[in-house]
Amino acid sequence: MNNDLNITNINQKDKFILPVPKIIRINLKKIKWINFVDFYKIIDRDPDHIFKYILEELCTTGSIDSNNFMILHCKILSNSIESILRKYIIKYVQCNTCKSLITSITRNKKMRIDIINCKNCFASQSTCDKIFL
Repeated sequence: MNNDLNITNINQKDKFILPVPKIIRINLKKIKWINFVDFYKIIDRDPDHIFKYILEELCTTGSIDSNNFMILHCKILSNSIESILRKYIIKYVQCNTCKSLITSITRNKKMRIDIINCKNCFASQSTCDKIFL
């Protein structure tokens, strides 16, 4: 059984092999995501941005402890976190034009939007332009 999440673009050029989230239950209402650091380093995004996105998607509260483990105040399975991570990659990492995963993200403070800049085709698009079907 493969313990990695494969996130691949359509052209199969770029590929992220992300470790499956390792979740430990602290008590009945808290969980600890141990390998959170691995995820944000591989996709090259700000951990605070990912953290806020996950909290918003789960409608919960949480924190990041001194060991960079994410503490979530909810009952959730690693499968649910995997689906949230896939949504995050589609919305904030993948280029809309060429589907490349080699991108950077910048914040336009004046317009208060995030802009994805593709390093492959040099396209730019705001994250507001992403449409989920």
